[in-house]
Amino acid sequence: MAKKTLSSSLSDGIIIAVRNWLLEHFGEEIVFNRGGLRVYTTINSRVQEVANEVSANAEIPEGAQLAFVGLDPQTGEVLAIMGEHVIPGEKADEFNRALQARRQPGSSFKPMTYATAIEMAGFNEATLLLDEETSFLTPGQPVYKPNNHDNKWFGLKTLRYHMDTSRNIPAILALEAATPQEVANRAIELGYEDVNPYYSIAIGTIEASPLQHAAAYGAFANNGVKMEPYFVQRVEDIDGNVLYEAKPRGTRVWTPETAYIILDLLHANANDGIGFSQRARLPNRWVGGKTGTTNNEKDIWFAGVTPGLVSAVWIGYDDGSPIPKKMPKSQTRAGDGRVNSSRQPVYIWHDFVEGAISYLPNLPDSFAKPDGIVMRKFDLTTGLPSSSGVLGAFKSTDSLRGSGVTPEMEIRLSIDTRTNQRATAATPREFIKYIDIKPEDIDRYLN
Repeated sequence: MAKKTLSSSLSDGIIIAVRNWLLEHFGEEIVFNRGGLRVYTTINSRVQEVANEVSANAEIPEGAQLAFVGLDPQTGEVLAIMGEHVIPGEKADEFNRALQARRQPGSSFKPMTYATAIEMAGFNEATLLLDEETSFLTPGQPVYKPNNHDNKWFGLKTLRYHMDTSRNIPAILALEAATPQEVANRAIELGYEDVNPYYSIAIGTIEASPLQHAAAYGAFANNGVKMEPYFVQRVEDIDGNVLYEAKPRGTRVWTPETAYIILDLLHANANDGIGFSQRARLPNRWVGGKTGTTNNEKDIWFAGVTPGLVSAVWIGYDDGSPIPKKMPKSQTRAGDGRVNSSRQPVYIWHDFVEGAISYLPNLPDSFAKPDGIVMRKFDLTTGLPSSSGVLGAFKSTDSLRGSGVTPEMEIRLSIDTRTNQRATAATPREFIKYIDIKPEDIDRYLN
């Protein structure tokens, strides 16, 4: 058998990824024993060089690993793949974490949860949700009683406020309103695998690779259409016969209006002043994103969007050990030694995107606003109209509280019409209705 090698000007990690793809699609006989293959990829060599440099200089705890990708959300073309923390002089790992690792994305999945609630339950940026200690019931399952990352409760605030501050209970309430099954269905459409309709998926307990997660975010940046990601463009045999040619494939997951509202929420996360994505900001460039942390700090993520480019960054240990909350201060950009999802993965995203866009001169500088979207100012805490409030994206059919149409302070609740109690994960959609109630009346609907 001929020697199993591939020649290319690409980095070792990309060569290994392409080799594995070829073996999966064609087998060893064609790949190694037919005189060679000519392979064309979507990888942008300059953008990949940026990824290599960012990885080599990344601020991560000792022994930890990282992975990230950069892709074009309109085509699905993967522009760069980074599957490890590059250490100059060391060979690339055979295991490419950007493509093969499956880790929980934590709170960086919340935009998908809220998007489903916007479409299925009539939620909007100003919808009030109650962040308080709450138990969720699923027949045949233990009572689910989640907490927040800081063990605090923020009370009645807007959806946008809760996404800025990454509260867990409001996200689960949004899932409950949309139904766990509907959120699971959307997750499957976005390319996530092995998804079960549990309450916990609202806060990212499913598993995904950085490539899958970035592609899912790409749907928000592509008018609601998720493009299947790919990095092999065309394969020819030694005689020039085309053995494979990629055909971009898209699936509409969200309406253009929902996608734009989520983009606005991601942008707010970087710009409201209370969001965890502020370190992602770039001069004169629209950016937005969401951080994510899993239980026991086993994984920290940042998934972010800028017009024409999406990237998802993961940091963690291969064996699932908790990530330390501190590292030597001299090794951290902020000089405080702190390690969390609002720092290290955001720094990697920021540096990669800042470098990549310099080699992508034709990127758009904004997202087109759909016809069905209007921009309105509202108070970030109460959701009431406010000339001094934040500017948010709303469907033209949405009404703000206090506008004379909707009472000033109400919570939207999903009700099981058979019991007149709060709907659960087991409530069929045909028995769910949505009601707006005063906060003091909520107890009468609790199971």
